[in-house]
Amino acid sequence: MDYIAHICYDGEKRREQSLYDHCVRTARYTSWALTDLGLVNCGHLTGLLHDVGKGSSNFQNYIRHSSAYDAYNSGLIDKPDFPCPVRGSVIHTFHGCIYLLERFHRDCDQMSQVTAEILATAIASHHGLFDCKGLDESNGFLHRLRYDKSKLDYEECIETLESEICTKSEIDNLFNKAKTEIGNTMKLIGNKFSTDGKCLQFQIIIVTLCALSCKKI
Repeated sequence: MDYIAHICYDGEKRREQSLYDHCVRTARYTSWALTDLGLVNCGHLTGLLHDVGKGSSNFQNYIRHSSAYDAYNSGLIDKPDFPCPVRGSVIHTFHGCIYLLERFHRDCDQMSQVTAEILATAIASHHGLFDCKGLDESNGFLHRLRYDKSKLDYEECIETLESEICTKSEIDNLFNKAKTEIGNTMKLIGNKFSTDGKCLQFQIIIVTLCALSCKKI
């Protein structure tokens, strides 16, 4: 299958961007955007993983059908002979978050856990923020981890990720580099803003905000 990430119309001309091209270009952009903050690999990894959920036949049908109705509403084509999909009915933002948390958050190394949470937050929030912990004690991470994967076509999307976008070993390498970057940045923040070293939460918040700073892609 030729996986599509975006479809738009330039006048009457239909333009498509492949999922591979979109993820790779986003990775280049986010790594560039975070260069001055010393988070190049953090940006690259989040860019590669942010749209993993588009790698299923279900999402591909959704985006093609949605695009057809966009064209119909613009007067470019006749009304399609299939129902108009409900906007947002196919979730695509959970997958990269789940992937990172399942693969790296179970590690006993605390920096791996912190890194996985920061990057997962950026990925899962790229269309809107979520609460890691809400006033009602709900947990945004657990909500995603406990979501029925069959409804997400999760296994199909991960297979697409590792075969079409980047390999598992490439992801491992990027994650390890991202972990080092986050550790170094947190130390820098701690040395600059704390005299007693008791600012771990502040450090994590600042690095998370940096990762989120280029989320709207």
